[in-house]
Amino acid sequence: MFRGVTLTASNGAPPLSSPVPRLRFDAWHIHTRARREIVNWPTAYWLAASKRWGWFRPKGRDILLRGDGSLLPQVTPGEARFVLASIYAASAVRLEEGVTFATSHLLELNREVSAKLMGTYSESELRLGVTGGWPGLKEVILYTLIRKTRPDLVVETGVAQGVSTTFILDALERNGKGTLLSIDLPRREGDPMLRVDPTLVKGTLSPGWLVPARHRGRWELELGPAELLLPKIGGRPDLFCHDSLHTHQHMLFEFRWALENLSRGGVLVGDDIELNDAFGNILREANQRLVPICTRGVGVALKVS
Repeated sequence: MFRGVTLTASNGAPPLSSPVPRLRFDAWHIHTRARREIVNWPTAYWLAASKRWGWFRPKGRDILLRGDGSLLPQVTPGEARFVLASIYAASAVRLEEGVTFATSHLLELNREVSAKLMGTYSESELRLGVTGGWPGLKEVILYTLIRKTRPDLVVETGVAQGVSTTFILDALERNGKGTLLSIDLPRREGDPMLRVDPTLVKGTLSPGWLVPARHRGRWELELGPAELLLPKIGGRPDLFCHDSLHTHQHMLFEFRWALENLSRGGVLVGDDIELNDAFGNILREANQRLVPICTRGVGVALKVS
């Protein structure tokens, strides 16, 4: 949840009073928090478990949320896991619009994005992971953080199809303010890096092709190496998200750039931080200038000075 804490800057600046989301990204905490919001909990748990262990392949079950009694109709096992993550993240940061409304909206957005991916890539391509992932906890966390912090400028590295980009832009649009600057170096068929990371954008498509036209007015896309493009950014972003090349050297470069360029109170987000020690290293280098919010899977930290 958001817990009000007072953070004292190491440079002698006035204390920063800021609600810090203590997010615990593991199944037990997600299920515990989601259980408070789901009326027919056994149905939701059964669906999520069947997806995880492959017990059944049901067409779907209805999930009933507390609050306004809203019903999410015919949720599939995969969608049930997404709903659990959405409820957990939305309630953890206490969105002003309410948990039920946010969860219903995020499920609709998840279905829109997933349908586009399945309609574009073959089953074999999807099994190989060429899309770079599906909507999940990272997208929900980005959405909820943006809805809560209401940033003016968001910067992300790594676009691919535009899954996370779509969730970021949707949150900005619902805030009624803010822009997104994305940096990407797309991979095509034949790229030797595909042996390490299978993510690619089909030759007939452009990076971020999945982003709906209704959100493109708030979006600027720059193609090229982050090492060259990040230093050229004018202004201080309020949220930075790394999801590009996941080597220790490159991740540390981007995290260091974010540490020096994020606005005070800005949020640093890093995907796949378990692949190396870059996120832990930047927390140590920051010397309490970054307050860790999550250090599991998706790294999140708040810049306090």
